[in-house]
Amino acid sequence: MIYSHAGIATHFVPSVRVDDLVESLSHSDVAPEALAEYIEQFAGEEQPFSLQTRLDDINQYFSAPTLQKVISQLENREDEWAKNTLKTILTMSPTASLVTMKMLRLGREMSFRDCLRMEYILAKNFLERVADLREGVSAKLVRKEKSANWMPAKLEDVSEEFIDSLFKGLSIPSLDFSNTVDFDDYPHQDNALPSTRRIKTLVSQNRNLKSWQEVADQHCILHHHKRGLRQRLYETMEKHVKTREQIEKTGLLAVNGLNWTD
Repeated sequence: MIYSHAGIATHFVPSVRVDDLVESLSHSDVAPEALAEYIEQFAGEEQPFSLQTRLDDINQYFSAPTLQKVISQLENREDEWAKNTLKTILTMSPTASLVTMKMLRLGREMSFRDCLRMEYILAKNFLERVADLREGVSAKLVRKEKSANWMPAKLEDVSEEFIDSLFKGLSIPSLDFSNTVDFDDYPHQDNALPSTRRIKTLVSQNRNLKSWQEVADQHCILHHHKRGLRQRLYETMEKHVKTREQIEKTGLLAVNGLNWTD
């Protein structure tokens, strides 16, 4: 279910029903525009998002501008989640961790093709210039050790210049595509659970309604009560949407109707 909530998948179909879905589709003549609703017949029961209770923590700490800042903030926490998260980060390759952080930041503003090009360059550079890939495989699969001997072993010993160089592929052959398909936003997002950004847009388009519950209910009807949709809308809107009266009670100014608060 995590893939649906993260926007990676459009539907959650239990593995025991996948064969039935494929068999049914192979003998059906369902129109493409009705396919999403057709798949819903094989979807599993709604399940809670396993990371829901930690979304505030994840957004707060991992929105920090640098990995060092993320670590610093986690070090100031005493709860078990923060300790386990910090332990996980510190066992990883410092070089790979810094590259991942930079890659996620850059990829947010890139098209699908540009993301593939970036990952292609990184893969080539890691294979040829970063010893940590071989070391990680050796430690995990050959030596069966819990920790690896990363080089460098500390974040502060990895230069920003080196990280930047891994994203450059002047000597690497260009990545050729067999077609011209490209996109900035996931093309099937209308069939997926909406992102926070899309929910924010939905609220702004319906701010004249009396409550966020009314916005959510109308959207669920429009999308044929897709599994998980109501839960997603309610959890997000309950946190971010306030009426003008609710906001002004705190001493702040607000426009008429529904207001989005970060």
